[in-house]
Amino acid sequence: MTRRGFTFIEILIVMIIIGILATIMIPSLGQLRRRAESARVIGDIEAVEKALLTRYVDFDDFPASTPWGVLPDGLGGYLVTGFSFDSDLASYRWWNTDAFVGLEVRPTNQELIEILLRYYTGQTLPGPDGTGTSVVFIFDE
Repeated sequence: MTRRGFTFIEILIVMIIIGILATIMIPSLGQLRRRAESARVIGDIEAVEKALLTRYVDFDDFPASTPWGVLPDGLGGYLVTGFSFDSDLASYRWWNTDAFVGLEVRPTNQELIEILLRYYTGQTLPGPDGTGTSVVFIFDE
């Protein structure tokens, strides 16, 4: 007699193996998502930095300070169309004071702040609000 199909035990073993593999993979996918988010924020910061420095070369001056989420005047032409200072991952604020010029970044989760502080060692300091919810990138004039 020839056997056709699979037995219940064989199907059950395959389902158990798939369940074990899924259990192993799910945490890894969460880590990949967080790494992709941090890469996007770092890319946005670098784009803003280049835009600000290019504008500085053109006008020999940085734009005036802005509140959270507001693009500095005259910077739109140096960034990709549709770039926002208030995205789903981070909000940005531009500082131009007598003491320093800098870009303050307030990521939507604390883990992104820790990644930014590690990635930009020596170029950052905690935000002026003292809550540890933002990071400031200092520009040299």
